[in-house]
Amino acid sequence: MLDTVTLKGTRRFKSVETVKAKATEVLNQLTEADFQYCFQQWKSRMERCRNRQDEYIEGEKVATVIGLPELEEPSWRKKPMRQWSPSEVVEFIRSEIFLELSLYIDLQRFECISGYIFHSLSKEYCEILTGSTQVGQMIFNVKEKYIERKSEKLWEFLLHLLSDEKTCPEIIRWENFEEGTFKFVKNNRVARLWGSRNHNENMTYEKFTRAIRYYYKSKILLPVPGKRLVYKFGPYAKGWNSGVPYF
Repeated sequence: MLDTVTLKGTRRFKSVETVKAKATEVLNQLTEADFQYCFQQWKSRMERCRNRQDEYIEGEKVATVIGLPELEEPSWRKKPMRQWSPSEVVEFIRSEIFLELSLYIDLQRFECISGYIFHSLSKEYCEILTGSTQVGQMIFNVKEKYIERKSEKLWEFLLHLLSDEKTCPEIIRWENFEEGTFKFVKNNRVARLWGSRNHNENMTYEKFTRAIRYYYKSKILLPVPGKRLVYKFGPYAKGWNSGVPYF
């Protein structure tokens, strides 16, 4: 396959026109075999997507026209923060803070901070380790937000999806906001997202619904009789009717 690694790191080019010229040069070198290979890769991906009921495929290795695999999911995403190694802590910080800014942050002192320590690290210590009040606060804030997101209860997780325009109404949507009813548009994908947050790669929708039924007794979540994939926030679910809903 054609090696286009020379296109990486566009900062070496002096202008946009130079980048366009180099890209055109590389594209003109592509052979018929390169295009056929690319087509077969996309065809394979389309078939897997179709077999999964048109759900988007994430985190899988699919080679591109240049013959390189897609980036694997970071190792720190696959386990609790307290189990992270120091290098995973640094990777997390760089991935969560704006890329251009992270290039200029000195994270040397974080290279000896394990995930167990990082989990309970205060804002003051984050500032000390970075030598910057602003950067220290940024790191502390993204850490706390990540912890809060990972510790969500299932019904809070559903509320979060319904409050996010990236997931509502694509995979979950309000059936009747005033009544608190909602419907899973792509139930298997919602179940996998929940499994990912809880480090359970074997999560299925069947297991997911068993977890939902756990909330029936406490009247936080309730079924809607006669409607498939439709549930309702019960009287003891708090905060679901605040804010402006996405439809």
